[in-house]
Amino acid sequence: MSNRLRAFAPCPRGMEPFLSDELTAAGAIEIAMRPGGVAFTGDWPVLMRVSLTSRIATRVLVALGGGALPHGRRRGEEGAALYRLARTIAWSKWISPDARLRVDLTVTRAACTDAVPFLTLRVKDAICDALRAQCGRRPSVDKHDPTFRVVVFLDERGATFYWDTSGAPLTQRGFKSAKTLAPLKENLAAGILQVIGWTPTLPLIDPMCGSGTFLLEAAMRAYAIPPGLFRAFAFEQWHGLDRQAWAQLRNTLRIETARHIATLRANRTEPRLFAADADPRQIAAAQHNWQRLEAAVETPLPIEWEVAAAEALEPPSEVPPGYWVSNPPYGVRLAETEALAAWYPLLGNALKRRWAGWTAHFLTADPRFAKRIGLRPAAKWHLDNGQLRCVLLRYPIVAGSLKEGARCPVA
Repeated sequence: MSNRLRAFAPCPRGMEPFLSDELTAAGAIEIAMRPGGVAFTGDWPVLMRVSLTSRIATRVLVALGGGALPHGRRRGEEGAALYRLARTIAWSKWISPDARLRVDLTVTRAACTDAVPFLTLRVKDAICDALRAQCGRRPSVDKHDPTFRVVVFLDERGATFYWDTSGAPLTQRGFKSAKTLAPLKENLAAGILQVIGWTPTLPLIDPMCGSGTFLLEAAMRAYAIPPGLFRAFAFEQWHGLDRQAWAQLRNTLRIETARHIATLRANRTEPRLFAADADPRQIAAAQHNWQRLEAAVETPLPIEWEVAAAEALEPPSEVPPGYWVSNPPYGVRLAETEALAAWYPLLGNALKRRWAGWTAHFLTADPRFAKRIGLRPAAKWHLDNGQLRCVLLRYPIVAGSLKEGARCPVA
């Protein structure tokens, strides 16, 4: 492989094995899982394919250089050492003086002498001074709308400088616009579908669908729609990009998606997807996002919608048992949390009464959920949803009795 680049793709904790599989499929080599991401090696065709096709990665960061960094003993010494290290990188290869620059620095090393803002400023100065020396001009600094973002990781071993080739996080698929109060990250939803073993041959329902994230991710997977096909990336503004190869890759993936959709329709094997929510505003938001996905792929994608509380839902007729998957609401105020705790057993009883044969999955940050739903989990996985520590629970549903009660108290 020529022109190899070292890169790192962060992802939600617990999703590293699935991201590793995606990187392998994209042609990456020297893959190494780390907590919260996967390091890999690849040339530009590999990096472009990862950006377009990864459902799990949050970003693609290309390593530009780095090295050991001694601890300073006086204020300013670490900043000076970091400046000198940054100046060893050939910045003009990557960034143009016309770029709008942003630098972000993460420190994990203990007893750091200098403050993070000061260290960040020293890296920015090094980049600007290097470009002024090499090109006669320096880039502008723009924290809000940069075209070139440098990410620096500073730990006990030293500093590593990365170029964020993604720009906006890869979780921003490029078509979803309507949001809800408790959004689920798209890459976490995609990873959960893999964790639970969902395949497009299994019917799938999200009974508390919110903005529709689980079902959108399921549809993109079932119809082989690359999640990055409808968005822009920071590396598209790089002066060294092979634009012909980039355009050809995007076009090839579009053609492959169209062929896959046509094959599913010809064989009558399209996925059976169902969305429900007690709040019609949530359904409207999910429908809006679904229509934007349909517009992006230029074809209708079948799904069934229902405005109903989760505990009042009936299984769809003439559909074999499949999977429930949902991120139930969690209360913020005390009255809401108490009402939810009372509602959990009603949901569990409704599942036992009506959904025997199905398998339900819930991602929750509420430790009382598993204790009060009245079902025995067959499996559990500990995952992070942003800053929330969550657990994903699997419940194979067997027949039981129903206790009538209230609707879900939190929309």
